[in-house]
Amino acid sequence: MTGERAGRLHRNQTSTDRPGRAERVQSLVMDKLRVFICDDSASVRERLVTMALDLPEVDMVGQAEDAPGSVDAVRQAQPDVVILDIRMPGGSGIEVLRRLKKMVPAPAVIMLTNFSYEQYRAKCEAAGADFFLDKSTEFDQIPLALEQVRQGLRTARGQTPDTLAQASDTLVLAEAGLTPQSGHTAGARRRSEHQGKMRAAGQLQANRWISG
Repeated sequence: MTGERAGRLHRNQTSTDRPGRAERVQSLVMDKLRVFICDDSASVRERLVTMALDLPEVDMVGQAEDAPGSVDAVRQAQPDVVILDIRMPGGSGIEVLRRLKKMVPAPAVIMLTNFSYEQYRAKCEAAGADFFLDKSTEFDQIPLALEQVRQGLRTARGQTPDTLAQASDTLVLAEAGLTPQSGHTAGARRRSEHQGKMRAAGQLQANRWISG
């Protein structure tokens, strides 16, 4: 089974906003993909976190181990993508998927399961899953799936070298407690002060020539 057939499903994700100006802009500047894990297996969660350490473009922003806590935790963390198990304590991962896809903005969702039956695949696709991967045979396709999500977000956000540079400038201002407008005003004020000093220095030099 090819990686594309095994993992890729139709994708409907739109552009997203992130909590807090500085955090939002930093995500853009660093080009990081915010990832959340929903799985009751501690070993699987640990394996995913270990995998993320080798992926500089990925930032793990949270974990949940049961269905009831997953939706609220994801809503609070606002990740770009959720890696979600089908069978979880307290409910169905498919129902969690349905609720996640009702969020605005909705995260991309990678279903990661030991129950990779066609009926589950069909239900997940109908509920809006972006990928459907078998834990036993397709775990190594997760980095590729994450990269596809990241590239899709870059396109949706219209990220180019120029926009990333502008985002970097905005981040610097945000960390300094300034807005882009106040930063512009402060910059204009500094330029005006500098020009005033230059004019004063020029006038002083002219006076020296006249008096000499």
